[in-house]
Amino acid sequence: MHILSFFGNPIKTLCPSAPSICDKCGLTRISHILTRHLNKLFCGLAIRNSSSTGLGGGSSNAATVLWGINELLGCPQTNDELKELAACVGSDVPFFFSLGSAICSGRGEEVKNCLLTHLPSISLALPNIHMNTRQVYHNFSASHKLESDANSIPKDIDQFFNDLEEPAFKLSPELKKIKNALQNYGYKKVLMTGSGSTMICFGEAAIPKDAICHISKCSSISRYPNEWYH
Repeated sequence: MHILSFFGNPIKTLCPSAPSICDKCGLTRISHILTRHLNKLFCGLAIRNSSSTGLGGGSSNAATVLWGINELLGCPQTNDELKELAACVGSDVPFFFSLGSAICSGRGEEVKNCLLTHLPSISLALPNIHMNTRQVYHNFSASHKLESDANSIPKDIDQFFNDLEEPAFKLSPELKKIKNALQNYGYKKVLMTGSGSTMICFGEAAIPKDAICHISKCSSISRYPNEWYH
């Protein structure tokens, strides 16, 4: 997503290439929220991310728009105030106003920074499967016993878990087959990200030429206070 232009007009969001993704990203809500709170900007938006992959692309885009507009206007909102605005846009958006790794509670608006150290190498496996977040959460049972204390900071990757895997796998058994195949390649840990379908793979593995899906190396990023992610 890029801020293409800005003028002294009421906020409008333009996403002619992908209006459905625009709605999923909460950009329409951003318009109304910022019109109430800032009311000074026109912004054109071009979306360049895949939807329904569980990577938080829409949420990170929304957070970046909030941050960027605030910077352009001379920072009238504090980080905590931006976090409150972010919670009005979507449950995952406040996370991006952390320093890069955090424990989130409530519906996502309560963000507590945490430091993760000694992480092994990370790869992303990208199945060509698009998951419906609403359906995954609908299939999730609130009575499902959590594998661990969701508010505790994990000490190593063995404590990482995702309780949305089970309902996602019920919707897409093929996704579970992909996770099993990735584990068989030799990764230390494989977890679905968000509500799917991307898998995060920790450690190294012997990846065959005919791998079950595209796999790409990646690295974690963080930010300093009063700066954005680089």
